[in-house]
Amino acid sequence: MAGQMQFCNLFKQQNGNSTLQCLLEILVDESRFEFRDDIDLQKLAIEGGVEITSELISEVCRLCGPTLKKLNLSGCSGDLCLWKVAMFCGPRLEEICLRNCNGMTLIGLRALSIHCTGLIAIDLIGCSSSVEDSALRIIASLHRLEKVELKDCMNITNDGVCELAQCCKNLKYLGLMNCKRVGNRSCHAIGKYCAHLSELNLLGCVAVADAGAISVLNGCRSLQVLRSSNCHSLYGCWKKLEGNIILSHLSLVNCGKFNSFNRLCEFHELKQLDVSMCSSFSSSCLESIVQNCKFLDDLNLSGCAHVNDSMLRILSSSKRFIHISLAKCNGVTQIGVENLIDSCIELTTLVLTDSSNINHGFLRKVEPKMAFSELHLSQEGGRFVPKSNAYALRLNARKVKVKATMSVLIQRIYRGWQVRAGIVRRNRDAILLRRSVVLLQASYRGRHQRMDWQIYRCRHRRTMAATKIQSFWRHLVYGRRVFVELQRRNLRNAMLQLSAQRIQKLYRGFEGRDTARRLMFFTKQCEQKKLKEMQTRQNSVKIIQKLYRGYCSRKLCIRLKDQISRENLQFLRYEISACLLQRVARGFAARKKVLDKKN
Repeated sequence: MAGQMQFCNLFKQQNGNSTLQCLLEILVDESRFEFRDDIDLQKLAIEGGVEITSELISEVCRLCGPTLKKLNLSGCSGDLCLWKVAMFCGPRLEEICLRNCNGMTLIGLRALSIHCTGLIAIDLIGCSSSVEDSALRIIASLHRLEKVELKDCMNITNDGVCELAQCCKNLKYLGLMNCKRVGNRSCHAIGKYCAHLSELNLLGCVAVADAGAISVLNGCRSLQVLRSSNCHSLYGCWKKLEGNIILSHLSLVNCGKFNSFNRLCEFHELKQLDVSMCSSFSSSCLESIVQNCKFLDDLNLSGCAHVNDSMLRILSSSKRFIHISLAKCNGVTQIGVENLIDSCIELTTLVLTDSSNINHGFLRKVEPKMAFSELHLSQEGGRFVPKSNAYALRLNARKVKVKATMSVLIQRIYRGWQVRAGIVRRNRDAILLRRSVVLLQASYRGRHQRMDWQIYRCRHRRTMAATKIQSFWRHLVYGRRVFVELQRRNLRNAMLQLSAQRIQKLYRGFEGRDTARRLMFFTKQCEQKKLKEMQTRQNSVKIIQKLYRGYCSRKLCIRLKDQISRENLQFLRYEISACLLQRVARGFAARKKVLDKKN
C-alpha cells in the first residue's frame, strides 16, 4: 500500500489532479475497492493526455499484475513495454491489445510467448511493419489462443497462417482483413485444424477462391460468421459441401463473379446476409433464400443493380426483417419502399442513401411509420437507425397495444432523458465523495500496515535469534548420539547386506544345479529322439531298396518273357513254311509218278 501511495503521489506531481483522477478510474474498481482486472491505457492517453511510457507500464503492471487479465497497450512503442508486461503479469494475463504497435519486434513477442502462456486473445490490428510470418510462428506457440486479430497485416503469407492454424487448434475467431497474400492454402489449413472456429474474417483477401471456401465450410463445423469481400475468384461452385452447415452470418461484398446464389438457400440457420455490390444477384435468388432461410432478418442489398420493386415485394411477404440496406439501389421507387415499411412492422433499420428515386419529402412522410427508429438525412436519401431503447418500446407496444402518436413517444423519451440526467448529476457527486473516501481509507490503512510491518519484523528477528541458539545447542547435545546411532545403523546395514549376499549365493547355486539337471535331461531326450529318427530312416531306406529291387527284377522277367515269346513265334513260322514246302514237294512227286505211269 505504501508503494501504491508513493506511485500516486509521483504521478500527481508529474501530471496533475485531473490526470490522477482519470488514472484511478481506470485502475481501481470502486464497487469492490480493489484493482481492476481489465486496464485500458489507451483511454488514459486519450482522456488524460498522458504519454504511455515504459516506466508507467512497469508501475501499472507491478501494482495490478496479480489480478490483471485484460490489457490495452494500443499505440505503445518498443519491446521494453512488452518485456515488462511479460515479467510482471506472467501467465495470469488472458487478453492483450497491441493495435498500431509498429515499434515492437520479435524480441518483445517472444517474451510474451514465453512468460504469458495463458493468453487466449491477441489484437495486432495495423501492425503491418512488425507482424510477418516469423512473428506468427512465435504467436503460434501460445496454444491456448482463441481469438487472433490480424487486420491490415499485409506482410503475412500462407506459411505463417498455416503454422498458426496448425498449432492453435482452439481458435474461435480469426481476423485476416486486408491480408492480400493469404489464399487457398491458408483456408485449407484452417479447415483441417481449426474445428472450433466460429468466426472468420476474410474481407479484402482477394486470393481466396472456391476451393478455400469449401475447405473452411466443410472443416469448421462450428463456423457461424464468414465475411469476405473483393474475392473475384469466388464463382460459387460449392457442390462439394458436406453435412449440415450452421452458418448464421455471411458476407459476399463486391464478389462480382459469384453466380450461384441459389446455393445459399441450403444455409437454413442464416440470420444476416450481405451481398452488396454483387451484380448477379436476382429476384429468383432472393425468393429462394427468403423461402428457405426462415431466420433471415438482416439483409444488405446496397449497390445491387437488379434490385427493384418486385424484390421489395418478396421482402414484404416475409414480414420478419429488422435491418435492410438499399443504398445506391436506383431501381426501387417510393411505392415499393412504402409497402415494405407497412409490411415489416418490426423494421428498425432502413438505409436508402444515394437512391435516385427517394427524396427528403418522402422520408419525412414515412418517418411516423418507423416508430422505433430515428431518421438521419444526407444529401441524397436517408437512413433510419434504431433507437437505444427500440427493443423495449417494441415489446411495450405489443403488450399494451398502444396506438399512440409520435408526439407521445417523443414526450416520454424526453422526460426519461431529463430524469436520467438528474440521476447522473446526483451520482456524479456521490462518486467523487466515494473516491475521496477511498483515498483516505487507503492512506490510513497504509500507515497501520507499515506499523504492523515494523512490529512483525522485530518479533521475527527475536524468533530467528532464539531459533539459531536452540539449533546450536541441539547440535552440541545431540550430535554424538546421532553419530553413534548412525554408526550402529551402518553396521546393521552391513550385516544385513552380507547375509543377503550369502543367501543370494546359495540360491543362485541351487538354481544353477537345477538348471544343469534340466539341461542334461533335455539333452538325453534329444539324443533318444535322434536315435529313433535314425532307425526309422534306415528302415525306410531298406524298405525302399527292397521295393526298388523287386520292381527291377519284375521288369527284367517281363522283358525275358517277351523275348522268348518273340523267338517261339519265329520258330513256329519256320516250321509252318517247312511243312508247306514238304507238302508241295510230295504233291509234285506224286503227280510226276502218276504222269510217268500213264506214259
